[in-house]
Amino acid sequence: MNFNFEKLVKKRRINLILKGLCDDGLDILYKVIGESTVLEALSLSNNQLTLSDGKLANAIAKNTTLKELNLRRNKITLKGIEQLADALKENNTTLEVLYLGDNNIGDEGAKCIADMLVVNKSLQDIDLSSNNINLEGAKYLADALKENDTLKELAIDKNNIGNGGAAKLAEALQFNHSIKTLELDFNNISVHDDPMMREMAMLQSFTEMKDHLNSALRERESALKLNASMKADITKKDKELEDKNAEIALLKSTIINKDKEIKSLKAATIKGQTTVDPVDLTKDDKRSEPSNKLSRIEDTPKLKSSKPIDMEI
Repeated sequence: MNFNFEKLVKKRRINLILKGLCDDGLDILYKVIGESTVLEALSLSNNQLTLSDGKLANAIAKNTTLKELNLRRNKITLKGIEQLADALKENNTTLEVLYLGDNNIGDEGAKCIADMLVVNKSLQDIDLSSNNINLEGAKYLADALKENDTLKELAIDKNNIGNGGAAKLAEALQFNHSIKTLELDFNNISVHDDPMMREMAMLQSFTEMKDHLNSALRERESALKLNASMKADITKKDKELEDKNAEIALLKSTIINKDKEIKSLKAATIKGQTTVDPVDLTKDDKRSEPSNKLSRIEDTPKLKSSKPIDMEI
């Protein structure tokens, strides 16, 4: 399969499920894993990888960003699992999820994983289902759980650990306080016939109930914090609203006073324009009175001739 380094090295997630991949011809992919600064999830499940050449393990050892690695349904050999476990034990400190289901790693492979878990502090979820793990492998894992305090989920279902292996794991849970989920289905375990199994079932139920209660408590605390924050915001908004209302009331009062002043000025102005002194009015009337009276007789001019005027009849 052809790989483009320039494209792959920029990807956060690389999915190569069911690609028929073998150990050969993956040098560019391993270079991407070793040099990428953004890769967070890599899925190589349902292929033909044995990891015997150690190249994937070396790439994982160099990587500082990968959080999830899916290697389900491959053909990983004991040598391959040893090298991968060493990389996670000595170098890689970022991987959180490792899926190794359906690889037939057996008890010795489980021992490699157990030895790694004693040291590793980043892994939180491991899937070892369908790996032909028996009582011996369960003992290795149980011993590791007594010392590991970061792993939260372990799937070891569809193996053959029996009541003895389940009892060892139940004993380990009395020392381990980080495990939240332990999958043990289809392991030839008879819970009803073994007191230890019943105790483990009760312990698992109690753990789940405790987690549920803790989750509910965290949600309640978050809700209370949110309510307190919202209450503080509401109080602040109320204060701001009160201040705004006071400003508005002050502005209204100012506007009312200004309206009164304007009305008073208008009234004074109108009064000054229409009030006239009576004396001035009389003077004006006399000056404007028309001169339409007849002149007196004595004022009529006399004719110069003293003779009577003859008139023809």
